[in-house]
Amino acid sequence: MSAFRRTASCSRDREAGERTRGSYATPESDIDVLVVVQPENERVALEDRVIDIAFDVNLEFGVYVSPRVVTPEILNHPVWRETSFIRNVAGESIPL
Repeated sequence: MSAFRRTASCSRDREAGERTRGSYATPESDIDVLVVVQPENERVALEDRVIDIAFDVNLEFGVYVSPRVVTPEILNHPVWRETSFIRNVAGESIPL
């Protein structure tokens, strides 16, 4: 997962989900990855790169990585803060 960190100016990146907790029931369980990037005007390009890395990880290791790439502004927006994804990452994630 260090490839995610090398991709951008990541202020925070975290991993969450069943595989992270070690409680997954099936090999099809994914790894949720939250990547917080800066600056805002580069988010889309960085998101494309992160998705490419996730795809490469999927091919190499046979595990589905589900990345979400956001800026600090998006992460701290009241609507985003209430999504189940962000609440799960905040409560169950580990730093990469």
